[in-house]
Parts: sequence; structure tokens; C-alpha cells
Amino acid sequence: MNRPQIVAHATGELGVPENTLPAFEKMIALGADVIEIDVNQTADNEIAVHHDYCLGRTNDGSGFIGDYTLAELKELDAGSWYNAQYAGTRIPTLAEVLDLARSRVRFLIDIKSPSLDFLHRVYAEISRLGFEDDVAITSPHVPLVCRTRMLYPRLQTNLCFRPWPDWVPEEARQQHIIDWMKLADAQIACLWPEVADSMLVDWLHREGFQAATIGINREEQVRWAIDLDVDLIGTDRPDLTVPIRNMLT
Repeated sequence: MNRPQIVAHATGELGVPENTLPAFEKMIALGADVIEIDVNQTADNEIAVHHDYCLGRTNDGSGFIGDYTLAELKELDAGSWYNAQYAGTRIPTLAEVLDLARSRVRFLIDIKSPSLDFLHRVYAEISRLGFEDDVAITSPHVPLVCRTRMLYPRLQTNLCFRPWPDWVPEEARQQHIIDWMKLADAQIACLWPEVADSMLVDWLHREGFQAATIGINREEQVRWAIDLDVDLIGTDRPDLTVPIRNMLT
């Protein structure tokens, strides 16, 4: 049986404000193997770690994040909305997060801005800090994932597969996933629970791909994912998933 790696997404589930340095430190302390981070391009082409395209949900800003310079974003409070003890917590940069976790975890970087210039900027920062072998790239923008492998073959890439629309016949769905992985030259297939089953995971492994699940936040889901023999388990609850993984594998 595989010992899957735990991929933690730094939400506000565990008593710390989402996507902040205290949140990433908490994920590491809980034993996560990989941290998923979301990066957005600022108005001055810097790299802000922030989940949403717009400000306001997790800070005291408003509007599209790409309209702000990094200096302007650094003036925002990203902690008070969650708890007064985190007042003054700032939106971090990619470099700050990578430096925090050096030699302790790997990273799955979700690039939210679909710009070739921004991809170059993200890679330059990864390379400058020496993280090429400790990073995988994903994005909601599939062409960006494909271009990543063309330009920077040292980086692993991740494609995410959500539930299929009804018009795609069931007998074609898993073949499509294998075909997409080959076309994109990706290494990790990230599967929503509605998509994953043992047949698909076995097929991915036979083709040389890694299989990941996402949204695994309850005990029965963790046990199910381990039984599937996946390579990575994506979760908002490493406090739950890490101990169960350690007990069962």
C-alpha cells in the first residue's frame, strides 16, 4: 500500500487566517508533506499569495488584486477579519512562503493569473530560491499548465479533473483523463472524489502518472483515499488526515 503524501490547503479551518504565514506554519507543524498555495499577479508584476481574484473576503481590501501593487497589498490587514490576535498579518509573497518552509515541505503552486510573463516570473522566483525539485505547478488555465512543461521541464505539473458533464459517455471518461495527461505532459492527475475509483488510479499508475484526490476532509474519505492507493491526498484538515494516514500506512 502507498503511503500518500498529505497536501494541505491553508484555509481558515484550523484557527489561523487563510493563506497567511501563520497558516502555512500551522500546516507544517501538523505534518503536511506538501502545501498548496495560490499565486496572483500584482499590478507591478510581483507574486502575491492569495486565493481569490478579488480582495475583501480575507482582508480589508476591495477590488481586483491585479489592480494593486505589492506595496499597496502589504498595507492591507489579512488577519483581523479572522481573529483580533492576528491583526496586522499581511498578504505574503511567494518568496516569503518558500523561505518559511525551506527543507520542510514541498509545494503545489496554483497559478491564478493566465499570463506567460507571470509564468516566467513565478519560475524565476522558484529557480532563484532553488526550489525547482520541490514544486509542482497547477492552474485553472490548462494552456498555462501545458506551456509550463514545454518551457520548464524540470517542474512537475498537475491537472485537476472535476465531475464530468452528463453528455460525456461514462465509457469515455477515464480514457479522456489518460489522454489529457499525455497531451499535457503532466505528472499528477488530481481527481475529485466523484471522479476517482480504483480502476482509474490503477490505470494512471500503469501509465506512469501519480494520482491525487482533493477535498478529503472527513475520516471516511481519508480511509477511502488510502484504500484507492493514491499518491497524494488534498485536504483542508491536515490535523485529521495526517494522523489517519500515519496509523493506516
